[in-house]
Amino acid sequence: MGIIRILLVIAAIWVVWRLVSKVFAPPTSTKQNDASNTTHGGAQTSDSKMLRCEQCGVHVPDTEVFTAKGHHFCSAEHQGRWLEDHNV
Repeated sequence: MGIIRILLVIAAIWVVWRLVSKVFAPPTSTKQNDASNTTHGGAQTSDSKMLRCEQCGVHVPDTEVFTAKGHHFCSAEHQGRWLEDHNV
């Protein structure tokens, strides 16, 4: 009977600990959303679209992208390399 009481006390302590840790834990979802909606300068860019560079795969805001022949690039250098490699 003593072991059952000990196990119940341990289980109760664990449940209380889990509840308290959830109540006092900082909210992480809002920080991630805030970080994804800002640029390096801190301005809101929720309306901008991210486009993938054909050369390296980096995603670039559509306001900063270089476009040629329907393909998007993160820099003029990558644009030139890709066009040379694909004989376009």
